[in-house]
Amino acid sequence: MSRFNACVIVPKDGSTSDQLAERAFHALDKFDLNKEVPPYKHYIEPDVVKKMADHYKTENLAEIAAKMESWDGDTGGVDDGGLYGISTKNPDRWIDEWEILTEVKPENQRELLFGEGEEKVCRAIVTPDGKWINGPYIYGSAKSPEQQQELEAWLAQFAEILEQNKDAVLFLAECHS
Repeated sequence: MSRFNACVIVPKDGSTSDQLAERAFHALDKFDLNKEVPPYKHYIEPDVVKKMADHYKTENLAEIAAKMESWDGDTGGVDDGGLYGISTKNPDRWIDEWEILTEVKPENQRELLFGEGEEKVCRAIVTPDGKWINGPYIYGSAKSPEQQQELEAWLAQFAEILEQNKDAVLFLAECHS
């Protein structure tokens, strides 16, 4: 579990700052870990099937499906598509709590979103169309060359998204996952 910053982008529409902040707060609700949704079917990735097979010491998918509930709480089954789960967990889950810290004025973007230290770099962006874009989880001063490249690529992507949404309002949120 960790705390991290996210940037929530809200389109301007003549609303007050408080109304826009409220919309930013509610935009994050879509990503609530604790939100239950109507049951849906999802196929289990092959690497997870392998881990389950190793754990339960069987390659038989029907036997693994019978143990799905003890694995992750979902019920399971097998069909022509492979091993699947039936879940009510939010498929868009990322966070379990959040708060809007401040509206980010254009003159404060570099400081609040990109920061002097990596601790201030936003690890996620929520776009006006409700998409969660996850950045790298790189904190601290001792970064490998690969982590430094990953961080630089993220900052470039982040700057591009902000440029594409330059007429929107930005909010800094603190999130917990």
